[in-house]
Amino acid sequence: MYFLDRMNWVKKKIGILFMVVLMVGCNGCWDKNELKNLALISGMGVDRTSDGKYITTFQVIIPSMVKEGGSGSKGPGGGGGSGGGMTQAVLVTSGESMTGFGSARVNRFWISRNLYLPTSQVIVFGQDAARQGIRSAYDLYARYPQKRLTEMVVVAKGTASEILKAQNQIDKIPAIALITLMNDSYNWTGQVIATRSIDLFEYRVSKTRAAVMPQVEVITAPVGEKVIKMSGTAVIRKDRLVGELNENETRGLLWVLGKVKLALLEIGDKSGKGMASLEVTQARSLNADIYGFGEAVKRKHPREWKTMKSKWDKIFPQIKLAIKVETTVFSSGELLKPPLPQ
Repeated sequence: MYFLDRMNWVKKKIGILFMVVLMVGCNGCWDKNELKNLALISGMGVDRTSDGKYITTFQVIIPSMVKEGGSGSKGPGGGGGSGGGMTQAVLVTSGESMTGFGSARVNRFWISRNLYLPTSQVIVFGQDAARQGIRSAYDLYARYPQKRLTEMVVVAKGTASEILKAQNQIDKIPAIALITLMNDSYNWTGQVIATRSIDLFEYRVSKTRAAVMPQVEVITAPVGEKVIKMSGTAVIRKDRLVGELNENETRGLLWVLGKVKLALLEIGDKSGKGMASLEVTQARSLNADIYGFGEAVKRKHPREWKTMKSKWDKIFPQIKLAIKVETTVFSSGELLKPPLPQ
């Protein structure tokens, strides 16, 4: 009995000693990053050249410029300061290489700090990059261990670098201004879709559903400044840009998906042709199942789906839809009747 107790005591001591040794080796600071050594990324973009090269653009926050005052600066890839308006607190740089990873590394030649992607608010795909395929362009970010799944993804009408270099006269960090513009447009107009990184992952997992992402472009405002404008929806089928939806068609898509939060709806004639029907016609012409009808058929009719899934690209344009709209008026404002007779 004494011998067994002695053995148990020794085993406990050895176990405690082993745990202490492990705790010493498993130091919590092995992957630490000092803030002073990090280049905080507010947005990144991916473009493709005609010969297939990648151009990766980073919008880097300048901490000293975030505070009031200070003067703008310009980097190798673009401008940080703006004349006559609010000083921008960012540096925009670009790198070119045959691979996405290589083009990102090229930026290290003129950035003295480690690129830190978890602070990025948005990923912008240039139009040519989206047409050539976003899978390889997105690969660099998807492999990053500290990525943020809530980061927004958009497609540029033009180049991604042009979007990231665009100045903003209200916010010091243009990427944050872009996110605010996108969210406000989505919440208040019902004509802009919002797509996050996690949504893009879900689209890629689906075997039938096409991806949709908001489109942005740089335009010249009435005051002469170049500003960013939301411009419809990009349709991605099998990782490639195949077409786009305008604002009205985007609203139709959001109605079908049940994602309209608030919108001003103008009722037209009595023909019965609503925006949803217009949107379905456009989706058919692109042969892109942006609604997830294939996934709905799979859930409701799993047996039939086994024979349909290989031919879904041919079946989808031929399906017939019955659109039913139910409306409930919760409030008519401060009046029960129009103030003036018709």
